[in-house]
Amino acid sequence: MGSGAIHGSWHDLERNHLELVDGKFLPDPDPAPERPQVLFAMALAGITVAADYIEQCSAEARNVFNPRFDSLLQRLGHANDLHEEFLIRQFDRHADGLAG
Repeated sequence: MGSGAIHGSWHDLERNHLELVDGKFLPDPDPAPERPQVLFAMALAGITVAADYIEQCSAEARNVFNPRFDSLLQRLGHANDLHEEFLIRQFDRHADGLAG
């Protein structure tokens, strides 16, 4: 994920907000699909690094943070499952429109 994804760039406009029609860029009224996978991966990496760091600190710190990390991992998994279900429904809806 480059800085253009955060700060905006021509790539962001072209990919998410414009469509090429007859050699001209026109506004694309359809919203860009959500792509939370990068954020999920960053959260998973953050938990891994934080857990490794806390492992070196103390048993008390592990006792405090490990349940919180477990909870966050469960919520990330649930959010990922919901997103995958959403993508399946979107794909099915578009496939139904193409078939008819």
